[in-house]
Amino acid sequence: ASLALSRSVAPGQTVYISVPLKPPDTPETYRGDWKLRNNSGVIFGLGDDNKTFWVQIKVAKPTALPFAVTSASFDMVPGSYIGVCPFPISLNGKITASNAGEVTYTYRREDGFVSPPLKISFDAAGEKTLPPYIMTVGTVPGFTWSGKVSLYVDKPNHQTFGEKTFTIQCIAP
Repeated sequence: ASLALSRSVAPGQTVYISVPLKPPDTPETYRGDWKLRNNSGVIFGLGDDNKTFWVQIKVAKPTALPFAVTSASFDMVPGSYIGVCPFPISLNGKITASNAGEVTYTYRREDGFVSPPLKISFDAAGEKTLPPYIMTVGTVPGFTWSGKVSLYVDKPNHQTFGEKTFTIQCIAP
């Protein structure tokens, strides 16, 4: 295949070229020899000897990806609540990991609440549905709160995912 230059280049001038290359799948060292073609279709190399120029690539054996959570999300059921308290809110999440390993996570509220550490193991890269976590909210009639709830992956990422805003208003039975 050929690739056109972005501008004309006179003898003695310098031009930087970039050619996208796709390496073969087999680990090895590969060399590709190249020449140029002018507007008239004449192929030429470098210097008076018309030498090829070349590119050499070394395809290494694939290495295992480091273990990390690549995405995490959750839903709250219900998303807000007005009623008799205390009331259980179900947090239903999913985590996607890049490799095998164990994830430690917590659910956190903006008011300082942090769930106990929860864990899920991955045998390979992929997505897993988390067991529902029941977060009890509200204490007494008249209690109201509005704020954010998030899923925090402590291990391996130390990263917050998926904030949701939640509102509760406790009323008398």
